[in-house]
Amino acid sequence: MKAWRWLTTVQHADDDQQRLGRNVIWVALAMFGLGLAFVPVAVLQPRPVAALLAIALGNSSFLVAIVLARQGRVHLAGWLVVAMTLVAIISALWNTASYQAAFYLVLPVMLAGVVLQARQIW
Repeated sequence: MKAWRWLTTVQHADDDQQRLGRNVIWVALAMFGLGLAFVPVAVLQPRPVAALLAIALGNSSFLVAIVLARQGRVHLAGWLVVAMTLVAIISALWNTASYQAAFYLVLPVMLAGVVLQARQIW
């Protein structure tokens, strides 16, 4: 329990920023876990090195977002999470012949609503 409290502690004086920082940490941890879960699938791909490199890049950026959120740089961490999610979806659109991944473009907008302030979204 102490480790979890340490992980989700955001060094900021404003309570709203602390809440947004904890949201960023939750989302980044979830995305990091999804990246780890896709490692076995990436190994079975035709180009496993490229897939593993993409997972490593994404997971490292989510770890950076966690560190930034813990330091109190909540806005930067939130934008990093939203941007990396958008990059992942656009790369999926680019690498497939089907445009079904376009429906997932709503995900960064929903994430922005969770991890950013309202004035940053509009």
